[in-house]
Amino acid sequence: MSKLIEIIDKAYKNFSTNKNTTEQGNTFVKWFLKNIENDIIPEEDLEDIENLLCGRKNDCGIDAYYYNDEEKILRIYQGKYKNNSELRDLQSEEKSDSIDFVEKLSTVKSRNKWAESRKNYLDANLYTYFNECNKIIYIYITNCGEIKMKDFQDELNNVIEGSEIIDVNVYSEQSILRKLNGSVAPIMVSFVDKGKMSKFDYKTQDDKYKAHIMTMSGTDVIKLSDQEYFDENIRFGLGNSKINKNITMTVNETPELFWFYNNGITIVCTSVTENQGSYKLENPQVVNGAQTIHSIKNAIKMQREKVSVLAKILIIEKNSDILENIVKFTNSQNKIDLWQFYSNRPLWSVIRIYFLQCGDGYIDLEYKSGIKLPEQFQNLTIRHKVKFTDFILAYTAYKGFPEIAKKGQAALFKIELDNQSKFSTIFPDEILNIKDDDEIPEDDLKEYYLVMQMFLELDKKKIIENVAYELLSGNEQKSANKGLESILKHSRYYFLYILNSRIITLIEPSERLNALEAIIKNHLRDFVKVCATEIFLPAWKKKVQEMPSIISNAPRFTKNAEFKKSVDKYLKKIIIPEILDIKNSNLL
Repeated sequence: MSKLIEIIDKAYKNFSTNKNTTEQGNTFVKWFLKNIENDIIPEEDLEDIENLLCGRKNDCGIDAYYYNDEEKILRIYQGKYKNNSELRDLQSEEKSDSIDFVEKLSTVKSRNKWAESRKNYLDANLYTYFNECNKIIYIYITNCGEIKMKDFQDELNNVIEGSEIIDVNVYSEQSILRKLNGSVAPIMVSFVDKGKMSKFDYKTQDDKYKAHIMTMSGTDVIKLSDQEYFDENIRFGLGNSKINKNITMTVNETPELFWFYNNGITIVCTSVTENQGSYKLENPQVVNGAQTIHSIKNAIKMQREKVSVLAKILIIEKNSDILENIVKFTNSQNKIDLWQFYSNRPLWSVIRIYFLQCGDGYIDLEYKSGIKLPEQFQNLTIRHKVKFTDFILAYTAYKGFPEIAKKGQAALFKIELDNQSKFSTIFPDEILNIKDDDEIPEDDLKEYYLVMQMFLELDKKKIIENVAYELLSGNEQKSANKGLESILKHSRYYFLYILNSRIITLIEPSERLNALEAIIKNHLRDFVKVCATEIFLPAWKKKVQEMPSIISNAPRFTKNAEFKKSVDKYLKKIIIPEILDIKNSNLL
């Protein structure tokens, strides 16, 4: 009896003597989830483990699944248990079925098509997860031998070559036991000869801690992509993010420059043996560089073979006191937000100067952290210091995307199907790189200023909040205190959007900015009341816990004919006559 079967036999009495192979297989999968995946699946889910199991007919052999709702990652498990009376090796048809299954999941289109064809057989939740997940991790577990299973892992990797939505991981009996014992398979990595400095050794004075710094090939790097090498890391691969796409693009387009662009990876291991230009790493764990490794893995095979990666290999005992600090400090460098990559563009300096000139220092646009006032404005008393992100999100809402502004900069900079972000649509390069204010139309600069002024006025005077309370009864006001906060946080974006969308419809281009200016100066509260009555009053009158969802539905209200009629009636009656200075507007 193998060591693994002995362990499972202890956990589940009569496991090895059970004649029902289906029951043995289910038990094997349950044991794996509880003992190997317990650092991934929450304890409360493992306590109710039957909910994770499948085993229906025609479900392509899926034995269990777990869905991480926050990261939208679906883990699906297929298990093959071979008892002692059988040859403990996978049959060719078993491999073929799995390879075919993985291939069907390798693209979004084929995955959804497969799920639809199995809709009547799949668990209802599982069907939903297949359609909404961003990533699938396919895990094949067996008690077969490691050598054969390594070949199978390679076959599966070839099938998903270049796929960004699926990873595969094969567990043999040996790899399961290593995981159980807290050890992993050793890895051989070779030095990449880049001149005299192919490697560099470092150690502390007392020889307690040692390290090797080397250049590793892309082929060696992806040996570390299996999940077992990330147990000490605070995160696994973060999927198809913009940064990861850019890393993969660098590998595919300019692999020779990758070493210069990338910060490299950090690996901790218990010992390193050098032999003829190679290192054998015992119990390696990647503590920093998960995104680099998985992005290289997603690149074209021919290109990733050309890549060189800086690697820092630290020799640290498994339970060393400094291990936790290494993980913590190598993953806690100052974060660079995506907007900071755009903060050097000339447009922001031009806009800032214009803002400072309008209203004698009413608004200062801080497009960089800690930026100083230009010398000619040193004596101004700044009334509002506006963050760069506040400005671009407010303008994004005004230009027709309040739902993007509400979600924040991550949504604003997200790459869409057309390989553009909403940011690049609203602020294309030809605008961002304008250096002189005389190259920007005066109306554009004035529009930027008025939008920011409106955004600040809505907040400064608490107009929205005051109108909200005015529209509620006394009891409703008391119950709405906390619920209002979540709505009011984002409502400024929707008012900017509503205002611009109706002004564009009703007012001639030459008069639109005058209309916006008039509303800010004289009619802002009335405009908010008109909009609030039609859109937000129903939300404010609901229970507190139901309120946050209503703000997401604001675009639906703004498309409502009755709402448009109310807002347009107000604009026609008050604003348009004032702007055009006519008593009897033909628009009334």
